[in-house]
Amino acid sequence: MARWQAVFFDLDGTMFDWRSCWEQGTRRTIAEHLGRFPASGDQDVAAVVATFSHYNRVLFAEFDRGRLDIHTARRLRYMLTAAAHGWDMSDRAVDSFLERHFALIEATTKPWPDLGPTLRALKERHGVPLGVITNGPPDQQREKLRVLAVEAYFEPAAVIVSGEHGYAKPDPRIFRAALTALRVAPAAALYVGDAWENDVLGGLGAGLDVAWFNPDGAERPMELPPSRGTLYEATCLEELLALDGLVAAT
Repeated sequence: MARWQAVFFDLDGTMFDWRSCWEQGTRRTIAEHLGRFPASGDQDVAAVVATFSHYNRVLFAEFDRGRLDIHTARRLRYMLTAAAHGWDMSDRAVDSFLERHFALIEATTKPWPDLGPTLRALKERHGVPLGVITNGPPDQQREKLRVLAVEAYFEPAAVIVSGEHGYAKPDPRIFRAALTALRVAPAAALYVGDAWENDVLGGLGAGLDVAWFNPDGAERPMELPPSRGTLYEATCLEELLALDGLVAAT
C-alpha cells in the first residue's frame, strides 16, 4: 500500500497563478475607477495600486488571525485607499468597486496547465482521495474552484475553507479538520502548497508530509524546524506524480 492515503492542495498560488491574477485584476479595476472619483489626490495608477496592496496585506493578515471578518476587511481596504486618494467613499461606490474587482480577478483566473491532468492521475491512476485546505472567504474560494473546473476531483467534505472554520493556516486545527474529513492520519497524507509559512511550516507542523510548490525556483526562506513530516519540492504540479509516497513499498 502506498504511504499517502490522501493528498490535500492549497488553492491560491498552487492551483493557479494567484499573484498574477490579483495584480492584473486590481490594476484594471483601479484604472477603470479613477475617472469616476473626484481627483483630489494622487491619481497615478501605480501609486493607488501600491496603497491598495499595502492595506490588502495588513487587513487580510488580520482576517487570517480571526480579528476581522471578510466583509469588514474588504470594505476597509477600499475605504483606507479612498481616504488616501480622494475617492468617493459612499456605500454605492464601495459596492461597485468590490463587485468589479472580484469579476476582473475571476476573469483572469486560469489553472496551471498541468493541474487537471495531475488531479486526474492522482484520483484515477493512484486512487488517492483529494482535498483542499485554503485560507479565505467561503464564497470566493469555492467560486474559484468552480471557475477552475476542478470541483469534481475533490471530496466535498474535504474542501476546508478557513472562513467556515474560524481558524486559518498555519494553525494545525485546519489541517486536522481536513484529515478528519478523510479519516487519515497526518503521516499518511501529503499537503501541496506554495506559501512557506502557511503551507510548508503549517503542514509540517501538523505532522503531514509537504510538497512545496515552487514554480519560480526560489531559495528556501529559512531552515526548517524539527518536524515529523518530510519536505519535498516541485516546480510543476506533474512532478508530484513521481514522489515516493504514491508508490507502494516493495
